Amino acid sequence: MLEETMSETEDLDGEWTSEVGSRLALTVAPDGSVRGKYWRAVDSATETEVFPLVGLRTGRVLSLTAHLWKHQSVMSLVGHYTEENGWPMIKAVWMLAKNVSDQENPPNLGSSILTGYNHFVR
Repeated sequence: MLEETMSETEDLDGEWTSEVGSRLALTVAPDGSVRGKYWRAVDSATETEVFPLVGLRTGRVLSLTAHLWKHQSVMSLVGHYTEENGWPMIKAVWMLAKNVSDQENPPNLGSSILTGYNHFVR
């Protein structure tokens, strides 16, 4: 049986930084809905590239989606809140879908979806 020791809002509110420097700012409501911001730290991203983020959280499982409107993309993370050596951490896989024109679709459709993994710490 899964031992649940967190409340629905415990420990996720605030800023998180990934191993590549991307950042999340999260606010979790009592109903498990999440709102926040996402800062990209790859490609030509700068500190001014802040994107809206929404999501859901139930227990230690969460799903977050950012609208990367400047890049005509949507990025979603799905993962778990956990602790390692006493440090809070979000471990998540992500998918980023880039918009492609009708002329490029379907030949480039597969290459327009990227996947990866990040872990975020405080």
